[in-house]
Amino acid sequence: MACLALLAVALTAQVLSSIVRERPFASMLTFGNADIQLSITTHNQNGDEVSAEDGQEIPVGTVPLDRRVSATNTGSQPLWVRVRLAFMAEAGDKEWDIAELSDFSVNTDAWVQRGEWFYLLDPLEAGETSPVLIDGLTVDTAAAAQQYGSHSYRLSAHASAVQCKNNANTVLEAEGWPE
Repeated sequence: MACLALLAVALTAQVLSSIVRERPFASMLTFGNADIQLSITTHNQNGDEVSAEDGQEIPVGTVPLDRRVSATNTGSQPLWVRVRLAFMAEAGDKEWDIAELSDFSVNTDAWVQRGEWFYLLDPLEAGETSPVLIDGLTVDTAAAAQQYGSHSYRLSAHASAVQCKNNANTVLEAEGWPE
């Protein structure tokens, strides 16, 4: 009888042990919402900052463009933010990233580049707008036209963000970036 009782206890312990080992636990939790909005602006003739509109004619040559890129946290949580920039040449349904022919004037006091991404060094609080990432760019449209033909051009910006609470001490250590 004692052997059967001991066997029953051992089997019960094994079953409970299996149940505990098979339960997955999430290591990252998100509370509230995380949302970010990018803005690309320029200055009008009066010097006021306005949204940059498509259709600006760009002369041929090495051309400076007045463009400012910043991010606004429209969610409810502080966020780590990163932004990827591209300067695109477009012809019909084809487009080329001509970033190699472009030079972005980056705000290195607030942003750092790692690979193709620019990372905002400080967390972006809810409702806050980041310091500008770039405040201008220069593009060699003559070289672009020579390599790719005649085109229209546009600045493209893509942002991603992750919650900064309980997610690393710096943006470069943060985990969970979307691919």
